[in-house]
Amino acid sequence: MNNEKMEEILKNLGSEKVPGDIRQIAKETSDNFTREITKSKKSKTYLLLEYIMKSKLTKLAAAAVIFIVAGILLYTNNSIIPTAYALQDTINAHNSIRYLHVKSFKTVYGQRWNSEIWIEYDEHAQPARFRLFTDRISTSDEIGPITLTNDGDGSYTWVQNANLCFKRTGESLVTSLLLQWEISDVDPKLVFEKLLRQDIYKEIILDINEPDQKSEPIVLVVTYPPESRSANWKKVLYIDQATRLVKKEEKFEMRDGQYQHVQTTEFFDYDQHIESKMFDINEELPKNVIMIDQSDKEVGLAQGNMTNEEIAVELSKQFLQASIARDFNKLGQLYLGVPGFIIERFFGGNMLKIISVGPVHADSDPDSNKMMCASKSLCESGGQYYESNTEFQVTPVSGQPGRWMICGNNTNTKAVSGDTKEEK
Repeated sequence: MNNEKMEEILKNLGSEKVPGDIRQIAKETSDNFTREITKSKKSKTYLLLEYIMKSKLTKLAAAAVIFIVAGILLYTNNSIIPTAYALQDTINAHNSIRYLHVKSFKTVYGQRWNSEIWIEYDEHAQPARFRLFTDRISTSDEIGPITLTNDGDGSYTWVQNANLCFKRTGESLVTSLLLQWEISDVDPKLVFEKLLRQDIYKEIILDINEPDQKSEPIVLVVTYPPESRSANWKKVLYIDQATRLVKKEEKFEMRDGQYQHVQTTEFFDYDQHIESKMFDINEELPKNVIMIDQSDKEVGLAQGNMTNEEIAVELSKQFLQASIARDFNKLGQLYLGVPGFIIERFFGGNMLKIISVGPVHADSDPDSNKMMCASKSLCESGGQYYESNTEFQVTPVSGQPGRWMICGNNTNTKAVSGDTKEEK
């Protein structure tokens, strides 16, 4: 820090003189503080205040203390709040982006699920048109691949294996659902705006490593406090030092004492123009495709005065009741708004009775807004009884405020001797 900067800092502070040795203390204190922040995981703002209060600085004249703190700020290359500034820089860098190409893959029960997304942004840096391709959405090969497009006026969901295409003017329910758990993960601006909010409210533990080599990426490691629902999750983000744009994001969950891979997302072709035909699927559809218009379809259940936990239980219970009654239209309404004949095509076995529904908990995935509801039921297939343990994933219906729907489920079964359990 040169003398001109020092004198500028002290301008208008008053007549209190700063001795020459205080200038040396500023440099030494700055060096000590720099070493301290490289070892500490605490907030840099908190650490600076703690550092000053525990030191002898508080016994000095006011001008001297301000001078030394200014020295810390200027001698250290980073701001005392590099977390906020680094995140905001990345947000600002994405404000001018108009096109983005993303590739992502998830590890689900040992399977690799691949997705590829093309996004066009409007002048407000909001997604305006997109195309999403995913090779599967379940562990079964029966559903997938799926292509979704939104041209700004309407949405199309093409289920190739079933030769079906769901059309919806305005906002597509299925598309909106995928936007919730896909584009919210892959839109860097949304990701970093959320990280910034979480950092301000101490909902995350953020560790930033900025290498001296400018060719190497800045690495952000995001973990969650022990009391958080996402305490077992970790994110690692890689940021280009020159552009401040995100290059890659990795997500992990702690299982069996080790972080296991959940998802990797890579970002390509920033601001490389995407042709309009990429967002129009009509010319790609087979001539004999079955087109289903879902524009006016009401999905799920109204929440009313129920809590999030209560609506999750009610949806799960009604789904099981409709399964027993083999009411496929009702099942479809509750489950993503899928047409009943699609549900019937993949419906197997006979559900005999509900054993229990609940408890409910929020999904531990930090990027999820889903509620998870456990259930047990008795089923029969081929003369054999099974106890089916199903966890339903329940989420708000995008585009239909106040309504919730089932958006997925995980089921495990075990053979049992017969109908021996009492219904709860």
